[in-house]
Amino acid sequence: MVKQLKEFNGCDADMQWVFHAIDESVRILRTGFQDTNLTERDVDMHFLKPFFDNLLTEVHLHFGEGESRASRYRRAIDGGVGDHFDWLFTSYSIRPDDVRGLELGVAENSGPQQQELMDKARSEFVKATKGGRDQLAQVIRIVMREYGSEALPDNFIVAIKALYIIVMQVIGFHLDVYVVYFVGGNIFAVSEVGSARIPHSLEAIHEALGMCGLLLRAKALIIRSKKIISALLKEARRSARTKDLDLENDSLEPIIADLRTPIKNRVKNVCVEEFGNTKRLLFVKEIGSEKRALS
Repeated sequence: MVKQLKEFNGCDADMQWVFHAIDESVRILRTGFQDTNLTERDVDMHFLKPFFDNLLTEVHLHFGEGESRASRYRRAIDGGVGDHFDWLFTSYSIRPDDVRGLELGVAENSGPQQQELMDKARSEFVKATKGGRDQLAQVIRIVMREYGSEALPDNFIVAIKALYIIVMQVIGFHLDVYVVYFVGGNIFAVSEVGSARIPHSLEAIHEALGMCGLLLRAKALIIRSKKIISALLKEARRSARTKDLDLENDSLEPIIADLRTPIKNRVKNVCVEEFGNTKRLLFVKEIGSEKRALS
């Protein structure tokens, strides 16, 4: 153990965060707070936030039923009010707009007493994935506006298909992480990245390492998506200025050449709404590395 600790880089920010998250979890658990009648906000602020802190280097975390502006497009017929989420992940640096910038993920807490197959947990999973779909659709619309046309070149479509919007759901003391991605046409899909258990006792403090690993994977996906979006917007603006540019020799290829889609371990039914008024129900099923999408 001593030898392994000596191999750690104490200056690494992620490593410092791991010890911080464990220390914060231990501090809360020693108070016995977990033995009280917990609310969703209790779990969010005392048990979940230490692990979410590592995302702050890449996205802003808006807590407490923040409204998703990306979902207003889908709900325009209802007065343009967007869905509200427990956590909203945004990036102001990519597209400063004097509000919150681009939305790149959501998280929903279904409640400490919930289980996966309960109605509320299932309905909030659909709500969260639809919110992630809305955010990705918003990114696509922004790229189209910057490019000056809805007919994007093939290399733009390849890059868009490599984008992932992070969707998280807390059910009881379990955290499930998913990604929403673009399949083609008007179809979007969701895949499971992984799950971990939030430490809820001192005897289970080792579960904090699983949480740290899962959040590091989510952070890496956010970083990659930010790089792709930045490249897409830069190329779209350049192409808009020079319409006769040969887009086949595009600079996006080195960025997206090594991207892989996470393998989904379980079957989920996801309601997917298209850009227009048409609605489709997409069932995504993966068996090993094989993916099937039925609409």
